Amino acid sequence: MKRFLTIILALLFALGMFTLVGCDETTVGETTTANDTADAQDYGNDAADEPAEGTRANPLSLGTEVIAGDWTVVINSVNLDATDEVLEENMFNDDPEDGSVYVLVNATITYNGDEDQGETFLGSIQLVTAGGNTIASYNTFAVAPDAIDIFQTLFEGASVSGNLVFEVAEADLEDLTVSVSPTMFADSMFVATR
Repeated sequence: MKRFLTIILALLFALGMFTLVGCDETTVGETTTANDTADAQDYGNDAADEPAEGTRANPLSLGTEVIAGDWTVVINSVNLDATDEVLEENMFNDDPEDGSVYVLVNATITYNGDEDQGETFLGSIQLVTAGGNTIASYNTFAVAPDAIDIFQTLFEGASVSGNLVFEVAEADLEDLTVSVSPTMFADSMFVATR
């Protein structure tokens, strides 16, 4: 019986030590993580604080390829004051509403797939305001100069380039971004307008 009690006590002692060691390791680990984070913040090197590239908070630069599935989209340029050009393009183009302007987004769309019958672009290119509102080109009833033919069937390696026109309130021009989804189900990537 004495031997049995000795074994039980030894096991309890070992279990207690294991628990204490485990607690110390957890505490040390948390302290180290906190110190590392504090040091990184002190020196401004905490990459985790920077928004991911291609988000609205950190948009891609003009000319950057956005690739998804079999499609590549490049936003070549954005003209934030294209009202005169749009009005000159077609006699039926109306003036934008008071306080608004026409914006031209020039894009190149490339098909990288190998379907024998080719494919038509089913992605989207839209503008997003700082307030989070989306502006689609199909809501703008004006003909763009050098308009892009997004409904053209493209075969492997073929591209189409041109302009999309958007009517945008002047108040929304400052922090406007371009939302690009190369395919119907791809997540949007955001591109700067300047």
